[in-house]
Amino acid sequence: KETLKRLRDSGVKRLVMLSGDHPERAQAVGDELGLDLVYGGLLPQEKSDILKDLSQKYGSIVFVGDGVNDAPALSIAGVGVSMHNGADVARVAADVVLLEDDFARIADMRELSVITERLIKSNFGLTAILNSSILLAAASGKLQPVATSVLHNGSTIAILLRAFLRARLP
Repeated sequence: KETLKRLRDSGVKRLVMLSGDHPERAQAVGDELGLDLVYGGLLPQEKSDILKDLSQKYGSIVFVGDGVNDAPALSIAGVGVSMHNGADVARVAADVVLLEDDFARIADMRELSVITERLIKSNFGLTAILNSSILLAAASGKLQPVATSVLHNGSTIAILLRAFLRARLP
């Protein structure tokens, strides 16, 4: 439950379970966990079909699975995630294989991706503003070629250092 709360807190809008287990049992687990949708009694192709429908309705989807029956869905998901000790075919079909069989690592992965995306966007914005300013100053004759080169290369190095320092994420 704590991992699912972390996922919601990080911006995940819907949590859905696609299970091959008996529908009533799957629903009981889904209710206990507070999932938005629960599908039970599914065959592998049915999981894939539902995943396709959900993707069309909501956009890119992360699918987590570890069994042979999850492989088709893992391969068509926006991001397929398999557990370390999952079935061989599930690990091959997945985009990401966790190094630990701990569901909490999925929330870690999501949180890290959000932080990384923010850093990339921020660094891109800084690069565009700094390089445009330097280019404008150089084109208007306010900067000499050597100063332009030093400022350009210096700003690039500074932004790279910023990325490296922030890469030591929590």
